[in-house]
Amino acid sequence: MRAVRCSLLLPYLLRLLLIARQNFLEGYCQMSSFFERYGPWALITGASSGIGAEFARQLAARGLNVLLAARRKERLAALAEELKARRTVNARAVEVDLSQPDFLPTLLAAAAGLEIGLLVNNAGFGTSGEFLANPLERELAMLEVNCRAPLILAHELGRAMADRRRGGIIFVASIMAHLSAPYWAGYAATKAHNLLVAEGLWYEMKRRGVDVLALCPGATDTEFKDVAGIRARYPQMPVAPVVAAALRALGRKPSVVAGFQNRVVYLLLKLLPRRLATSVWGAVAQKWVNSVSSNPLPPLPVRWEKGREEDSQTSSQPPETPNTPGSRS
Repeated sequence: MRAVRCSLLLPYLLRLLLIARQNFLEGYCQMSSFFERYGPWALITGASSGIGAEFARQLAARGLNVLLAARRKERLAALAEELKARRTVNARAVEVDLSQPDFLPTLLAAAAGLEIGLLVNNAGFGTSGEFLANPLERELAMLEVNCRAPLILAHELGRAMADRRRGGIIFVASIMAHLSAPYWAGYAATKAHNLLVAEGLWYEMKRRGVDVLALCPGATDTEFKDVAGIRARYPQMPVAPVVAAALRALGRKPSVVAGFQNRVVYLLLKLLPRRLATSVWGAVAQKWVNSVSSNPLPPLPVRWEKGREEDSQTSSQPPETPNTPGSRS
């Protein structure tokens, strides 16, 4: 009786083994083609935590060596050691501040001799609250990190990828790139810049063999909320499915919104009149951020006040009359 049962189960077991073998081979082929397309090295900015660190882990799982770039050297070194211990890949860390105008030589020196096949422009941060209440230096630093640095890196590394006729560039934008966002006005604008640059380059560079993608996450479980000064509690998407969505979409579409809930929000934003969407977002966001109030604005820095005084003194003096022919001297 037992022999009869085994003979009946044997075809099903063989079928399961064949399916498992086929899935393994398909997965191996996908990993192999991904490495051939985007390897052997990936440069990931903002890799010390959150989405950047998860990009490093998932790319290492696909066999890519990773060059990790961020300001927090200790975290980068720990992540590099973790990846080398768990995967048969090489991982290097470089400490760099993308808000500084001379960041590029530091990164190029760290990448010397490496063939960067994939660039992940992940580094970024946000400001929140009333625009006039935020320090101007903070707003300008956000432009440097979120817009200037990704543009420079895409131009610098994209040329080598185009020469090789293979490679990929991922810009981490945001679902807020599709929205005029009161109390996040500057941040939303930087992400709109990344989205539009990525979608434009997707068309331009595909004929040169380079895939470009804009990743648009929504609320994600990272340190962003703390840095941006958001006090609200709301559902946050884990970083792993966000990164997985980007890697699935790379080479297939110009942009991707990660997560079903975020895609629903995106569709609603598209359906609402722009003015109404802005007003709704402003009413909601006003309850989330820390610095929205009716209190007087903070004073300008001393140098700006001094500049205003000088301007007012200059404007109070009568203008000089040019000594030209026909004028009185």
